[in-house]
Amino acid sequence: MANDTSHYVARAPRYEVQDGQRLQLTVRNLAEDAAEAREVKLVDLSRQGLQVQAAVLVSEGDRLVVELHDPTGATLIQQQATVRWQKPAEPLGWLIGCQFTDELSWEVLGELFLHELIAAPEGKVDKA
Repeated sequence: MANDTSHYVARAPRYEVQDGQRLQLTVRNLAEDAAEAREVKLVDLSRQGLQVQAAVLVSEGDRLVVELHDPTGATLIQQQATVRWQKPAEPLGWLIGCQFTDELSWEVLGELFLHELIAAPEGKVDKA
């Protein structure tokens, strides 16, 4: 069974990841002593937070350091975030929603759009 997102309410604007293969996203849990960074898959992103898919479960309220790197290894985002929710993802792992401590700047979002790393969801683009 595919991931059931029927009850998921996307808070606009959420931006879809264009090509997850080109991005490396790591998270480090601040609650763990000598926490090591773990690679996770970026699902979507907004100025306020992100959704990731991870093999390891974290707890709601955990504080994380989130780092997003481009294919050259350059850091695009380095933010602290708080885990707000998690749910099982099929076939394995967890979908995890995190809220950034500080909103992403419009400049950072603009760079992600310019490099075609994120895009507005299909059917959600203003035609004005």
